[in-house]
Amino acid sequence: MEKFIDFVYKIDGTITEFVQGLYPGDGFFGKAVDLLFYLFTCFSEEIILISLIVFVYWCFNKKMGEGMLLSLYLSNALNGIIKDIVRRPRPFMNPEFTPHLDTVRGDGLVDKAHLAESYSFPSGHSQNAGSFWPALYISYKKEYSRKQKLLKVLPFVIIPLVMISRVYLGVHYGTDTVVGATLGIICAFLMINLYYRFYHKKNILIICIYAISLVALFFNPTADTLKTMGMGLGGIVGFMLENKYVKFSTEGTWKKKALRLIIGVSTLLLIRALFKLILPSMNEGAIFYTENVTLYNWGGFIRYMIMGLYGTFIYPAIFKKLGI
Repeated sequence: MEKFIDFVYKIDGTITEFVQGLYPGDGFFGKAVDLLFYLFTCFSEEIILISLIVFVYWCFNKKMGEGMLLSLYLSNALNGIIKDIVRRPRPFMNPEFTPHLDTVRGDGLVDKAHLAESYSFPSGHSQNAGSFWPALYISYKKEYSRKQKLLKVLPFVIIPLVMISRVYLGVHYGTDTVVGATLGIICAFLMINLYYRFYHKKNILIICIYAISLVALFFNPTADTLKTMGMGLGGIVGFMLENKYVKFSTEGTWKKKALRLIIGVSTLLLIRALFKLILPSMNEGAIFYTENVTLYNWGGFIRYMIMGLYGTFIYPAIFKKLGI
């Protein structure tokens, strides 16, 4: 096993040295390249992908939105479980690897302190990209029975860019990104195909997926894992309540859809910020300051559960009532 680990680190070291070697040096061009790779990472950021999913769910095609959210959830749950089992430290937290690492690039862009609280393997951003962009294309093709060239090309462009950016920024090993992207793509193909195959029994399918994710509770889940589980629980309950009591339509003028999206995303972000203030926090000066890590982590679970419920049930009921 030690020989295998040494072999993996050797590969990771070679990849990191090559990718970080793309840095042109200090000055304007160096900062520009840092920013460019950070922007590549943004194509897999939680807030960006959630915003795109709710746009599809609220304004374009409800069924597609449900499938895409489930793909992202399955992928994130799997990512959290593996991270909590393997517990591989970030490259910049690993003394054995730092000789291969130039630095954590993107000064002021990358939150190194936050990343230090989570594990490295597999890469969550790479897995997000792998589970979201293929799911968008596959579900669109299933809904409209035609290929969309741009949506088909996007996964082949965005996923590699995200993978490279995570290594360039110094926050992941190369093997983290390869495994993460692979798992994400598998989740997308599996989830979207299962969802459309068993759509008439989707509630059972959704419950089964969430039940599988509960495995995470046996491995001392981190804050990020509990946030994922909270979002999943809120979203699943919301889907069921919406299908039974709200039954909103994505129809409407583009003006109404734009208003629906702006109000929805704004209020979703407001809820995220508000509950971050009032729920247990480890930040000194917080309303509910605590040094209890478990209490803080479960506070994140509650916050994301409320967000999931709001996005899938409460807000659709509101915009249907308002006629927007």
